[in-house]
Formats: sequence, C-alpha cells, structure tokens
Amino acid sequence: MTDYAHQPGSDEKSWEEIQKEIEEGRHALEGIAVDLYWEVTENASHYVIEAGKGLAESAYIVAYAAEVVGWIGTALHWLGHIVPGISFVADVVDRLGSVSEEKALKASFQAIGLGGLGMEIASLGWDAKLAGHVTEASFHRISQIAHEVANVGHSVIAILFD
Repeated sequence: MTDYAHQPGSDEKSWEEIQKEIEEGRHALEGIAVDLYWEVTENASHYVIEAGKGLAESAYIVAYAAEVVGWIGTALHWLGHIVPGISFVADVVDRLGSVSEEKALKASFQAIGLGGLGMEIASLGWDAKLAGHVTEASFHRISQIAHEVANVGHSVIAILFD
C-alpha cells in the first residue's frame, strides 16, 4: 500500500499546512469584510443624517410658507371688515395655513429621527471595526434600519405634500 503522507523533501504540502493557509486566508477575508462593512456604514450614516437635515429644512420651508399663508389670511380678515364675503375666503386661507404648520412640525420631528438612525448605523460599523468581525445581529439590524429610513422618508414626504 502506498503511503500518501507528507514525505520530507517533497514539494507537496501537508494537510496541516493547507489548513493553516486556509485559516490565514479566511482571517484576511474577514478583516477585509469588516473594513468594507465599516466604510459602508460610515457612508450610509452620513447620507441618512444629511437626508434628515434636508427633510427637516424642507419642513421648515413649508412651515414658513404656511406662516405667510396665515398672514394672507389675517390680511383677508381685515379686508373682510370692508368687503363683504371676503371673510369666508379668509377662513379657508387661515385653515390651510394652520394645517400646513401642523404638518410641517410633524414632518420635521420625523425628519430629525433620521439623524438618530444615521448615528445607529455608524455605531454598528464602529462596533464591527472594534470587535474585528461583523455579527449576524448587526446585519439584521442594518436591514431593519434600512426599512425604517425608507418608511420615515416616505412618511415625511407624504405629510408635507399630501
């Protein structure tokens, strides 16, 4: 029977050497995966935070426009003292302005929440970087956060422009 074990002086590697190289390769790939995960979470958190700021600023603009509409309503009320029938239009304009301000306030609070989600994304990346590996729970939480960000973004847009 032929002995296939590692012979001294042969060019073949032993099973232990092959296993060691496989383990070193796996460790190197895990390090690359952690670095990529950290980089992706850093970028994603930045974009989520900036999107939250942009949506909050949009809500501010809507609130400011609603305030201007409120001023127009007030002017129409004063004009209604002089011209009959204008008070009805002023009531409608006032109502439109107050609804828009409420919507803008609600939208801005939700948009600010995106900043918190962005910070959580960043913390998941740093946790992986410090631990040296990415956990399954971290991947799961990133997926949940992605859905939350999408839902908040859609609801802010719906609130502002509904």
